[in-house]
Formats: sequence, C-alpha cells, structure tokens
Amino acid sequence: MAADGGKLDPMNPPLAPGTQAIEARDLKRAYGPRLALDGFSLDVPVGSVFGLLGPNGSGKSTFMAMLAAMERPRAGTLQVFGQAPKASLRAHLGTVFQEPALDPSMTALESLVLAGRLFGLSRGAATGRAQGLLSRFGLGNRARDSVSTLSGGMRRRLEVVRALLHEPDLLLLDEPATGIDPDERRLLWQSLLEGQDGRRTILLATNDLAEADAVADRVAFVRDGRVVASGTPSALKRDLGREAVRVRWATSADAEAAA
Repeated sequence: MAADGGKLDPMNPPLAPGTQAIEARDLKRAYGPRLALDGFSLDVPVGSVFGLLGPNGSGKSTFMAMLAAMERPRAGTLQVFGQAPKASLRAHLGTVFQEPALDPSMTALESLVLAGRLFGLSRGAATGRAQGLLSRFGLGNRARDSVSTLSGGMRRRLEVVRALLHEPDLLLLDEPATGIDPDERRLLWQSLLEGQDGRRTILLATNDLAEADAVADRVAFVRDGRVVASGTPSALKRDLGREAVRVRWATSADAEAAA
C-alpha cells in the first residue's frame, strides 16, 4: 500500500535488470477436456518489453490471468518477482485485459481517482498523477468527460492510464490495441514507451506480429498452450522466417479456407 499516500512500497528486495520478473516452468491448466496450457515455460527479464505472440485460444490470456492471481495452474511452477502469484502481489501489477474495466457513467478523471484510492493513494496524489498521465496519453482535455463519450481508442488509452496510475513494477497488456485504428495504436504505444526506463517490465499478449516487432525487446510464440520459440524479434525473423511463423499459427479453419 502507499505508506506516504503517494508511492506504493517497492518490491522487497528490489530486483535488478538481468534477473527474471517472471519464471514459468511446465505450467498446465485445463478447462474440462481442453488444455489451455500444456507445458508452458517462459522467462521474462526485469525491465524488458516482452511480446507473447499466438493465435486466439493459444493460452496467452490464461497465462496472463495466472500472473494476476486470477487463475491457478494445475501443475508446474510460476513465480512473479520471486514469489508465487497471490492477491497481495497485485499492488505491484498493472493490468489491461480484453474486457473493459471502466465505469461508463464516471468521468475519465473520476474513474482514475477511484482506481488510485483502491491502490492506497491519497486523493490528492491520485488526482495529480491521473492528470499527468491523461496529458501524456493525449487525454488531458477529456478528463471531465464521461467515459461513455470517449472513442474506442481513447477508452483503451484510458485503460492503460488506469493500469499505470499506481506505478506498477509489472504491466500486463492483453491485446491492448484490439479494435483501434493504426493512428490510435501508434499514439498508445508512443505514450506508453515514453516513460519506459528499464525499471518496469511490460508483458504484451497479442496476435499481431507487426505490433510485437515494433515495440518488444524479446518475443515468444505460443501455440496449443506452450511456447514453441522465443528470442529477439530480429533473430526469430531470421531463423524462422515470417512465412514459417504464419504456417505454424494456421488453424484447421484457416487451412480449409485456403484450400
């Protein structure tokens, strides 16, 4: 919580760049007969922007939910900053999931101040931080407007602002740019990476190879609940090739459509 009303307690002990923010080993999770994760293993270094790439249904969102302590693995081990995910760790996480988390009846500023208060910030600290982030994300002139009046792209930017408000050590982004136009997408990422100084770890789940290529330091390809390749974007493009990756992602429905 925020001991001084404005800053959450840092991770204890603090983790230096080069160590792992996330360590997953042989995770398994099933929903009835369907395996969502089937031997999922991944390391995400502290301070990196890491892209998790794969088609819909590959297990990306299930893994994100585990990191946020919303799901539990049935087998395997998972550590976030050296700890098993639990509710108390959420103070150090910022999350943007596919489902909207904003109350459309509130103004943009009201929704952010409420989020800040829930994370232990004083009203003054939450208001000041919200106003600064709204300006940075191009929403300063919409602070007093109802969330319901914002465009889809503006709402997604506001979701990211909400996730950043308490200065999290780990930011989880599950398809943050889905459904917004290219200009809005560029603005979102430009604003987000403007404050990236190597101390915050960002995990991006997406099915857009170009998006991950543009913003991520490292990427991992996920298929059928497991990581099938990982490395820097340039190395993976060189070793696997764009066409090879697309073929690996193809579903049976895609193959039938192409036949």
